[in-house]
Amino acid sequence: MTCYDSENGASFILGRKYLSLCHYYHKEIARVQSQWYSQQTGQGIRYPKTSGHIRRLHRKKRQAVKDYLHKITRYIVEYCREKEITSVILTSEKESETEKRKWIDTDGR
Repeated sequence: MTCYDSENGASFILGRKYLSLCHYYHKEIARVQSQWYSQQTGQGIRYPKTSGHIRRLHRKKRQAVKDYLHKITRYIVEYCREKEITSVILTSEKESETEKRKWIDTDGR
């Protein structure tokens, strides 16, 4: 996630922690799945079910990402209030300029 302040030209990047969270959980889930599925196939089970440990890891990942996104959103809103920025435009890299844009009013209205 990159934020850009058009008034003073400052930009800051907030996406590194998000990427590291996702990388860690994907790696850990893959490790546990590999162990679990090799144990299940060793016992002759053709279609192994997901273990509780794997489900917990997915839930922890989802909660960690949700928590981080809430913290980043709060940081951006506080930054905008501090600099008296009244509108924020959110876009995705995958979307073109003419597609959806979301406007957020930082005045609290």
